[in-house]
Amino acid sequence: MKNKTILSLMLLFNCLLFAGQERYLIVKGNYYNDVWKTLGERNLDLRYDIKEDKVSIYFKEFITTVAYELDKLDRGIFTALIDKYIEWRNKAIEMEVKLEKTIGDFRLRGYFKLGDDWHSSFPSSWKPCLVTASFLSQNKERHQFVLSFGKIRTRNEYINHKPETLYFDYDDVLILREGLTVEKLMEVKKEVEKKKAIEDAFE
Repeated sequence: MKNKTILSLMLLFNCLLFAGQERYLIVKGNYYNDVWKTLGERNLDLRYDIKEDKVSIYFKEFITTVAYELDKLDRGIFTALIDKYIEWRNKAIEMEVKLEKTIGDFRLRGYFKLGDDWHSSFPSSWKPCLVTASFLSQNKERHQFVLSFGKIRTRNEYINHKPETLYFDYDDVLILREGLTVEKLMEVKKEVEKKKAIEDAFE
């Protein structure tokens, strides 16, 4: 009976992870390809759960899909790290220097998909997944915002995943920052409500 209950909860989780989420933004990013020794494309897919007021950030890797969940507090912390990157970038360009330095870190709830199954970070009662933001100068003109991730550990000690490090150029960081603002999320909410009103009119 216990095994049936656990299976039912897993199936419910797999069905509901995307429920109520409105996709609203794609942000260009990169990862380091160890084989070709170059940066490959790895984009972020941002989705907003209006009812829960949570943004989920998805990105696909070679055999997995990774997702992190950000509530209002998380978005504030993330935005502050982005603002620090922007400040450092402007200063580095002005001083004509290169820099490699950690900006700060924070913790989120994380998820990853293997095959058809989604796995959530454990314990689920708090935010166990470490995310570190860093500043990396490719040269004196190109300064990137870097996100590296701790391992997403699940209830099963044999099922876990460490996401790849992601790299973002300045223009894409600005797009990401805007996507986390209250104003942008209000736009998404209004668009969803408008779409629903149109659909309701034709019942």
